[in-house]
Amino acid sequence: MIEALRARLSEYDWEMVAHNEHRSIYQLRQAGLPALYVKHHHPGTPLARLRSGIRPASEHASRMIEALSQAGILVPEVVLHLHEGFQSALVTRAVEPGTPLASLPRDRQSKVLLSVAGALLKAGFVHQELTARDILIDHAGNPVLVDVASAASAPGLTRLNVIGTLARVISPYEVDDEQLKEALPDKYRHDPHLLLAIRMRALKFNRARARRLVRRSLRPGSFSETLKTPEYTGILRRGLAIDLDRVIMAHRKNIQEQKNVLKCQDKTQVSGVGEWCVKSYQRSRPFATPYAIRAWKGILTLYFNGLPVPEPVAYVVFRDKSSILITRMLDMPTLDKTLFHDYNNFPPDLRHGIPEQLGELIGRMHTLGIYHADLKACNILTDKDRLTFYLTDTDKVRQYRYLAEQRRIRNLMQIHLSIPKHVSRAFRMRFLKGYTKETREDAKVLFSKVWGLSRGMEIVYTTKMGDKFERWDQERPESQADQEET
Repeated sequence: MIEALRARLSEYDWEMVAHNEHRSIYQLRQAGLPALYVKHHHPGTPLARLRSGIRPASEHASRMIEALSQAGILVPEVVLHLHEGFQSALVTRAVEPGTPLASLPRDRQSKVLLSVAGALLKAGFVHQELTARDILIDHAGNPVLVDVASAASAPGLTRLNVIGTLARVISPYEVDDEQLKEALPDKYRHDPHLLLAIRMRALKFNRARARRLVRRSLRPGSFSETLKTPEYTGILRRGLAIDLDRVIMAHRKNIQEQKNVLKCQDKTQVSGVGEWCVKSYQRSRPFATPYAIRAWKGILTLYFNGLPVPEPVAYVVFRDKSSILITRMLDMPTLDKTLFHDYNNFPPDLRHGIPEQLGELIGRMHTLGIYHADLKACNILTDKDRLTFYLTDTDKVRQYRYLAEQRRIRNLMQIHLSIPKHVSRAFRMRFLKGYTKETREDAKVLFSKVWGLSRGMEIVYTTKMGDKFERWDQERPESQADQEET
């Protein structure tokens, strides 16, 4: 089929812009400018071929474009539609200038997507896969919906239709309730439980998307490329210029000579090699996953859920099952060191901002079902001037459908017992207030649990002079700093 279509449109210059086993997309240029797009559907599995023979994908798209256009939704103009056996093709006119929505700032993306989703729902349509990749911005600044394969007419719009469409849209973004309400059809504006239902479905989408992307990162693709030498195998982030052999040798030399070393233990050693942070792990047990692969999965679980981590670069597994994880170097102190050395000199904005922002971050992580089994202050990097934090030491990060309270309390205890004892109760309470803004719990009840469980336990944290140990020996009277902050 595609050869016949090429002959029919031979006056254009053809360029393939996307391809997988089921579909290919071509851009057709004339006088150097995009003129047409061709979506050629060629299912690769027997079941997909059977479905395509009964209901060709391009035929559905052509009908949807016509229906959406009549409803006032901006879509590309259909030039030609062909169907032959299990293959089909749709030719549409190019959108000018065709700026991808995905290339614009994220706040603009979310606003445009919500406006398009709202317009679809109010016109009686649903779109269960609507993302920024499906929209181009035309010369007048208007959004044009260019992928309608997952759009469908829904004359009797149901609550589930609304939840499915809007949850998909908001899942990658931070969207407030007022923005979300604007996209709701009028008859659902006063449903008291609808916003929560949308957000819960969005979390489910997020988890599934993150798991899918983590799995893809372990094989060649748009995110990763494979490494294979006689000494090691591994994965490298695609598009990064790095001399891995030189970095590995430099890291080993750092550890041997104790230069540029950030951490050195029996299990792990961390050093800085230029712009890269290199962490080496001991050999894994027989039949166990090498530690660097576990850390790679963990850091990408956080990364694909939109949580701040050092940029993942590569992992390497050697023949003896020892391994290395490489990330971008962040020249920042750990949270415990910042609080030990600088806390007493913090101005009010930092005493308030640091715990609140950190609490919101951990609350968001838990809301996403993510558990970090080593969530101590020494594994959190902080840029206190910008109130930003980065999570590290990720070989024990897991994402669950539901995160049990026991695990959440354990993480809160880990932070509570890894920051200096002199950090005030008010600071700790603000952390939990930030946390419960995300989890929608009672901060005072949670504070009582954490404080009660920590009584008599040891506090361990790092300083510039080495590790420091303290103990919650007894109920500590409220200090002057606590009173001032309160």
